[in-house]
Amino acid sequence: MAALVYAAQQDMADRYGNDRLLLLAPDGAGGVDATTVQRSLDDARATIDSYLEERYALPLTKVPAIVARIAVDLAIYYLATDESLQSEMVINRYKSARSDLDAIASGKMKLDVPSPQTVGGGVTLETNGRLFGRDKVKNF
Repeated sequence: MAALVYAAQQDMADRYGNDRLLLLAPDGAGGVDATTVQRSLDDARATIDSYLEERYALPLTKVPAIVARIAVDLAIYYLATDESLQSEMVINRYKSARSDLDAIASGKMKLDVPSPQTVGGGVTLETNGRLFGRDKVKNF
C-alpha cells in the first residue's frame, strides 16, 4: 500500500504563507524550490513515523489533522536552516510539534487511526485431559 502524504507544499503555504516559502526555499528564479520543500516534508514524515511506529499501523490509512499540522511545522523548521530564518514562531511551533509527538508516542494523545495488528492469532492448545496421572497409574 502506498503511503499517504502527511502534508504538501500547498499546506505549508496555507499555514505560513507563500512569502515564507519563497524566503526559506527560493529556486533562484523567483519561485519556490519544490525539491527542497519536498525534502523537508519527507524529513518531517520520517520524524513523525519514528514516533508513531510503536503505537500505530504504518503507513497510516488516513492523515489526522494534527499529523498534517505537525508535518508542516516540522518541515518549515527543517527549511529554516539559517538561524536568521528561525523566527520565534517557527521555533515555538517546532517545539509544540515535538511535544505533541511525545504525547502521541506515550499514549497521552491518541490518533483516530488503526493500531498495529498482531501477526497471527497466537497458538491455542486444547486437550481431552490427562492420559496419565497419579490416579491412573497408581497400580503400576
